Amino acid sequence: MDSGMPPVLPQASPPAPRKSRAWLFVVLGLAGTAMLGFLVVVGAGALFELTAKEQPLSANDKAALLTIEDVALWMEDFSPDISLGKSFAVQYP
Repeated sequence: MDSGMPPVLPQASPPAPRKSRAWLFVVLGLAGTAMLGFLVVVGAGALFELTAKEQPLSANDKAALLTIEDVALWMEDFSPDISLGKSFAVQYP
């Protein structure tokens, strides 16, 4: 029964289509951009706060300031604890 013809092999199934990685790159790009944006905002806020300088209030600031003593005049049975409050101005660069 050997006819000299090569044996017939079964047909291989077609290869599965490759899944596109575009969605992976899009998701990773968006996540990276969001994290970078968050770090920029937090870093800018930290830099803003760390470079602030406390300054005493000027006469104009004190005149414009509404204190708890002023508010206590309109509140019955209220006595403010003055030791808890502190007024100051902050200069940001």
